[in-house]
Amino acid sequence: MPIQFSILVDQADFVERLEKGDFTVFTSMRRVNPRFEHSQITLYHSPGNEFYVSVTNQRPRESRGSGKPSYDSQEIVREIRINSEVGNVLKRQIRTD
Repeated sequence: MPIQFSILVDQADFVERLEKGDFTVFTSMRRVNPRFEHSQITLYHSPGNEFYVSVTNQRPRESRGSGKPSYDSQEIVREIRINSEVGNVLKRQIRTD
């Protein structure tokens, strides 16, 4: 289940911090209404108790007739491993939705 946070403006800084193991980037993000511009975090939990995340920026585009919202997606990171502490925090956020 994806979690929607405020849009990532400085993607390079976000990726650099993740690569250095600085997972506080997730605690500074705030939840938003997914109908608007947002970053979507998808959490993966492996049978070996490892956590991974994929992050995309989602920007709404004009829908044409279907009435369903559609988005332009920009991949920021794909299936990057995070520590279990952060994984469990994100997992709890999913459960509160």
